[in-house]
Amino acid sequence: MTSGNTDDVSLRSRVERLERQNRLMLACLICALLAAVGVLVLRAKPGNDGKTLEATQIIIRDADGNKRIVLGPANHSDTSLPPGLFVYDREGNSCVFLSASEGKAGVHFEQNAKGRMFIGIGQQKFAGLMLFAEAGKTTSNDGQIILAYGDDGETMFGLNDSNGNTRAMMMLDKENGESPVFLLQDEKKKAFFSQTQQ
Repeated sequence: MTSGNTDDVSLRSRVERLERQNRLMLACLICALLAAVGVLVLRAKPGNDGKTLEATQIIIRDADGNKRIVLGPANHSDTSLPPGLFVYDREGNSCVFLSASEGKAGVHFEQNAKGRMFIGIGQQKFAGLMLFAEAGKTTSNDGQIILAYGDDGETMFGLNDSNGNTRAMMMLDKENGESPVFLLQDEKKKAFFSQTQQ
C-alpha cells in the first residue's frame, strides 16, 4: 500500500505541476495577446487620414509655459467672446487677435491689453480702420480716428475727442451725388463750420 500512496502523491504532484505550467502558459498567452493588441492600436491610423485636426481650442506656449497663441475661444468660461486667433506677449497680455462673429470680422491690435487699432468690417455696416487713444486717455470706446466706407456708399474720415464725440469729419455724401462734405463740431456736437460742394 505504500507504493500506491506514493503513486497517488506522485500523480497528484505531477497534476499540480502541469496545472501550474498551464496557468503560466495561459498568462503568457494573454500577455502576448495584449501586447499584440497594443502594437496594433499604436500603429493604427486615424480614420480621417491624418489631414484633419479637431479641437475646441489649441494653445501654444513658450518654453516657460506662458500662453503665447490661442486658436479658438480666448476664454472657455466666457461664451460671449467670439472665437479667433489670439497672440499674447510674454506677460500674457493680448497683442493681436483676429476674430469674426455675427456680421463683423477684423484684426484687433492691442497695447497693454487695451484696443489701439481695428481693421475690418463692423456691425454698423462699415469697412474701415479705427485708431484708439491710449488706455485711460479716453472715456469712450469709439475710435479717435476713423476711416470707413459704409454699406450705404458713404466714405468718411473722422476725428473724435476723448469723449467719443466727432469733432472733425470729411465725407463723400452719397445723397448729394457723392459731393464732398467738411464738418467741424464743438464738444457738444454742435457744428460751427460746415462746407459742402455746391
